[in-house]
Amino acid sequence: MSLLSEIRRGVHDEDLDDLLLTIQARKKSIGIQNFAEIPVGSRVRFVPTIRPTYLRGIEATVVGKKVSKLIVRLDSPVGRYRGDIRVPGSLVEPV
Repeated sequence: MSLLSEIRRGVHDEDLDDLLLTIQARKKSIGIQNFAEIPVGSRVRFVPTIRPTYLRGIEATVVGKKVSKLIVRLDSPVGRYRGDIRVPGSLVEPV
C-alpha cells in the first residue's frame, strides 16, 4: 500500500501537520537545488503541479537568475504570460 493511499484512508491523520511541513521543506530544498544546478541557457519544463494549470508541461529557456528565482523565457505566449517569467526552482524541471 502506498503512502498516498494510507493518507487518503486516514492512517496518518495524527501526522498531517508534520507531513505538510515536511513536504513544504522538501519543495523548498528542490527549489534551492534546481536554482543552483540549472544553468542559464538550459531548457526547462513547468512541473505538473504548477498553477495556473495552463503552464503545466510548457517548456521554456532559462535566461537569468535573480535572488532565488529563475527567469525563464517562454517560447510563445501562454495565457496571461508573455516573454520572461520569474519562478522558484521548485516549479520547473530540466528537460
